[in-house]
Amino acid sequence: MLRAIDDADDKQHHRRIDSPKLQLPLTCCLTMSRETDRQRAHYFRARWLFTLLYLGGLRIPDVSANTMGRFIARCDADGHECWGLAVLGKGDKERLVSATNAMAAAHS
Repeated sequence: MLRAIDDADDKQHHRRIDSPKLQLPLTCCLTMSRETDRQRAHYFRARWLFTLLYLGGLRIPDVSANTMGRFIARCDADGHECWGLAVLGKGDKERLVSATNAMAAAHS
């Protein structure tokens, strides 16, 4: 079970989502109606956004300020194509969030 961690002696603050809190939005996504094309589109969008927020460690403003055009491909040292999302976060600092296989699976 994941718990919130608050260590006053540690300068870096770490937070984790309790399992029940994590399950609620996931359950909501999975129980969305998918009978029509529009409902399916909403379902896939909600599932993708939830996955992006959780697996990417992103805040809602980080995601809402971006577009699909901010996904970029780069080659790693071995020449393999790697995808990531360029995010402009707190303090107008840009970072690249790697697109993982779990993120890709949620989008398919």
